Amino acid sequence: MPVWVGDANPKKAVTAQGVQGFANAIRKTLRYQQDNLRDGIMLAWAFRPDALAAAERRRRLEQVRIDSSHFREQLAAFFTDHADCENCLAFVQPPRAEVGHKRVAPRTTVFDVSETVVLNSGAKIINVQWDFDYAERFSRASGLSFVRGAKCEPQLQAQYEFPRSGKVRVACKVQDDMGGEGLWSGESGWTEGRLPRSAAAVCALDRKPTFTAVIKQDSGWWIGWMEEVSGVNAQERTKEALLALLREILREVLEFNRAEARKAAENNYVEEFVTVRNDGRSSSTCSNRDAC
Repeated sequence: MPVWVGDANPKKAVTAQGVQGFANAIRKTLRYQQDNLRDGIMLAWAFRPDALAAAERRRRLEQVRIDSSHFREQLAAFFTDHADCENCLAFVQPPRAEVGHKRVAPRTTVFDVSETVVLNSGAKIINVQWDFDYAERFSRASGLSFVRGAKCEPQLQAQYEFPRSGKVRVACKVQDDMGGEGLWSGESGWTEGRLPRSAAAVCALDRKPTFTAVIKQDSGWWIGWMEEVSGVNAQERTKEALLALLREILREVLEFNRAEARKAAENNYVEEFVTVRNDGRSSSTCSNRDAC
């Protein structure tokens, strides 16, 4: 069976163009011409929504994520059938660090990594480190590593007072108990007496929008969909792995839709955040030009 392998960079998702190219390549094979072979497997770190839709239209192209439990089980079964190396095979993915921030004083900010997605199935965060003057090399801030709460859980928030106003680059390392380590970095403008210029982004982070997942267990697998966004569905062996994968796919779909909307608007547009209330009415809460 033909197998297509995606880019080695985990951040580069397969597009519809890649699916079309693979389908065209299958048509040129001798087996396709003799037996009308249409099956194929696409193996990659991630698939964009348009790639998922393109494969669905062809129906016989299977898309498999490298970090999925399905791929791990298949690969483990292959190796253990041919050699005794089950205990030597491991997949370790870095957590996808997501950092929210809220200023509580002119130069004091609270940073929050609770929205971080742990990609290793069954893993949990064990340590968070911060660098509040990040350059090319990470230099952790003193006193903010292996900080524990009342129940010995890792602290996912850090409050820091910057020594001066102005642009500052902050970095965060998140580590899980399977050896995964993710890095986030971002630059913000901190000015006395006013919010950062990226006020709308801060508003969005503070609100932490919530979506609804419909999940069920079926024949040993956990499967699920998102109610509010079509095209977001996944299947995993455990509930925790399913929810983590749904979060990741949802984030990719939202980023894709956001990019497509901005592309369609071209220029001279304004972004408005809209909240739907319980009575069904909507209200504008914050724009990319106004403070909250």
